Amino acid sequence: MMIGGGGVVGTMDVVAVVGGVSVRDGECSEAGEDGTSSAAYMANLCVHPNARRQSIGVRMIEYARCVAALWGTEVLFVEVEVSNSAAISMYAANGFVERSRRQMFGVATILLEQQQQPQRHGHTDERHPLLRPPKGTCEELR
Repeated sequence: MMIGGGGVVGTMDVVAVVGGVSVRDGECSEAGEDGTSSAAYMANLCVHPNARRQSIGVRMIEYARCVAALWGTEVLFVEVEVSNSAAISMYAANGFVERSRRQMFGVATILLEQQQQPQRHGHTDERHPLLRPPKGTCEELR
Protein backbone atom coordinates (compact mmCIF):
# COMPACT_ATOMS: atom_id res chain seq x y z
CA MET A 1 0.00 0.00 0.00
CA MET A 2 1.32 3.43 -0.93
CA ILE A 3 0.22 6.68 0.68
CA GLY A 4 0.85 10.32 -0.12
CA GLY A 5 4.41 10.72 -1.44
CA GLY A 6 4.40 7.26 -2.98
CA GLY A 7 6.47 5.39 -0.40
CA VAL A 8 5.40 1.86 0.52
CA VAL A 9 3.95 1.85 4.04
CA GLY A 10 2.46 -1.64 4.15
CA THR A 11 2.41 -5.01 2.45
CA MET A 12 0.21 -8.09 2.54
CA ASP A 13 -0.40 -11.34 0.67
CA VAL A 14 -3.86 -12.78 0.06
CA VAL A 15 -4.04 -16.32 -1.29
CA ALA A 16 -6.95 -18.61 -2.12
CA VAL A 17 -7.17 -21.85 -0.14
CA VAL A 18 -9.29 -24.73 -1.44
CA GLY A 19 -9.45 -28.09 0.30
CA GLY A 20 -6.59 -27.21 2.63
CA VAL A 21 -4.08 -26.37 -0.12
CA SER A 22 -3.03 -22.85 -0.94
CA VAL A 23 -3.72 -22.25 -4.61
CA ARG A 24 -0.77 -19.86 -4.90
CA ASP A 25 2.06 -21.97 -3.56
CA GLY A 26 0.74 -25.44 -2.70
CA GLU A 27 1.45 -24.95 1.01
CA CYS A 28 -0.92 -26.86 3.29
CA SER A 29 -3.12 -24.87 5.61
CA GLU A 30 -5.69 -25.59 8.30
CA ALA A 31 -8.26 -23.70 6.27
CA GLY A 32 -10.78 -25.94 4.55
CA GLU A 33 -9.05 -29.23 5.38
CA ASP A 34 -12.33 -31.12 4.94
CA GLY A 35 -12.21 -30.26 1.25
CA THR A 36 -15.70 -28.77 1.29
CA SER A 37 -15.03 -25.10 1.92
CA SER A 38 -13.03 -22.51 0.10
CA ALA A 39 -11.17 -19.83 1.99
CA ALA A 40 -8.72 -17.01 1.62
CA TYR A 41 -5.63 -16.61 3.75
CA MET A 42 -4.22 -13.19 4.55
CA ALA A 43 -0.49 -13.39 5.28
CA ASN A 44 2.38 -11.11 6.10
CA LEU A 45 0.31 -7.99 6.74
CA CYS A 46 2.78 -5.42 7.94
CA VAL A 47 2.74 -1.65 8.23
CA HIS A 48 5.87 0.49 8.53
CA PRO A 49 6.33 1.65 12.16
CA ASN A 50 6.11 5.33 11.11
CA ALA A 51 2.75 4.69 9.43
CA ARG A 52 1.02 2.75 12.21
CA ARG A 53 -2.10 3.91 14.06
CA GLN A 54 -3.46 5.57 10.89
CA SER A 55 -5.98 2.84 9.92
CA ILE A 56 -3.71 1.53 7.16
CA GLY A 57 -3.89 -2.02 8.54
CA VAL A 58 -7.68 -1.74 8.70
CA ARG A 59 -7.79 -0.58 5.06
CA MET A 60 -5.61 -3.52 4.07
CA ILE A 61 -7.95 -5.93 5.90
CA GLU A 62 -10.89 -4.41 4.03
CA TYR A 63 -9.06 -4.88 0.75
CA ALA A 64 -8.40 -8.54 1.63
CA ARG A 65 -12.10 -8.96 2.46
CA CYS A 66 -13.04 -7.61 -0.95
CA VAL A 67 -10.59 -9.92 -2.71
CA ALA A 68 -11.92 -12.89 -0.73
CA ALA A 69 -15.53 -11.95 -1.50
CA LEU A 70 -14.82 -11.62 -5.21
CA TRP A 71 -13.15 -15.04 -5.16
CA GLY A 72 -16.36 -16.40 -3.63
CA THR A 73 -14.67 -17.66 -0.48
CA GLU A 74 -16.57 -18.44 2.69
CA VAL A 75 -13.87 -17.68 5.25
CA LEU A 76 -10.92 -15.30 5.54
CA PHE A 77 -8.07 -16.53 7.78
CA VAL A 78 -5.04 -14.84 9.30
CA GLU A 79 -2.40 -16.22 11.65
CA VAL A 80 -0.72 -13.99 14.20
CA GLU A 81 1.87 -14.49 16.92
CA VAL A 82 0.33 -14.74 20.39
CA SER A 83 2.76 -12.04 21.56
CA ASN A 84 1.48 -9.50 18.98
CA SER A 85 -1.29 -7.99 21.09
CA ALA A 86 -1.69 -4.92 18.85
CA ALA A 87 -2.40 -7.07 15.79
CA ILE A 88 -4.73 -9.39 17.73
CA SER A 89 -6.71 -6.34 18.93
CA MET A 90 -6.91 -4.91 15.41
CA TYR A 91 -8.17 -8.20 13.94
CA ALA A 92 -10.70 -8.67 16.78
CA ALA A 93 -12.00 -5.12 16.28
CA ASN A 94 -12.51 -6.00 12.62
CA GLY A 95 -14.58 -9.12 13.18
CA PHE A 96 -11.99 -11.91 13.40
CA VAL A 97 -12.46 -14.64 16.01
CA GLU A 98 -10.03 -17.25 17.29
CA ARG A 99 -10.23 -20.64 15.60
CA SER A 100 -7.18 -22.41 17.05
CA ARG A 101 -3.72 -22.05 18.53
CA ARG A 102 -0.54 -23.84 17.53
CA GLN A 103 3.22 -23.72 17.50
CA MET A 104 4.78 -22.66 14.18
CA PHE A 105 8.56 -22.97 14.02
CA GLY A 106 8.74 -22.66 17.80
CA VAL A 107 6.47 -19.60 17.93
CA ALA A 108 3.00 -19.67 19.52
CA THR A 109 0.39 -18.49 17.00
CA ILE A 110 -3.35 -17.94 16.86
CA LEU A 111 -5.36 -18.75 13.74
CA LEU A 112 -8.16 -16.18 13.41
CA GLU A 113 -11.08 -16.41 11.02
CA GLN A 114 -13.88 -14.25 9.70
CA GLN A 115 -16.92 -15.54 7.84
CA GLN A 116 -17.34 -13.96 4.41
CA GLN A 117 -20.31 -13.02 2.27
CA PRO A 118 -19.19 -14.07 -1.22
CA GLN A 119 -20.22 -11.78 -4.05
CA ARG A 120 -22.39 -13.36 -6.66
CA HIS A 121 -22.29 -12.82 -10.41
CA GLY A 122 -23.17 -9.33 -11.53
CA HIS A 123 -22.03 -7.52 -8.39
CA THR A 124 -19.17 -5.07 -8.16
CA ASP A 125 -17.27 -3.56 -5.29
CA GLU A 126 -17.26 0.21 -5.62
CA ARG A 127 -15.04 0.67 -2.54
CA HIS A 128 -11.91 -0.62 -4.28
CA PRO A 129 -11.53 0.37 -7.95
CA LEU A 130 -8.64 -2.05 -8.48
CA LEU A 131 -11.00 -4.93 -7.78
CA ARG A 132 -13.66 -3.81 -10.23
CA PRO A 133 -13.86 -6.22 -13.16
CA PRO A 134 -13.46 -4.65 -16.61
CA LYS A 135 -17.17 -4.87 -17.45
CA GLY A 136 -18.42 -4.63 -13.87
CA THR A 137 -19.11 -8.28 -13.02
CA CYS A 138 -17.38 -10.70 -10.68
CA GLU A 139 -17.53 -13.40 -13.36
CA GLU A 140 -14.84 -11.69 -15.40
CA LEU A 141 -12.33 -12.03 -12.54
CA ARG A 142 -12.78 -15.80 -12.34
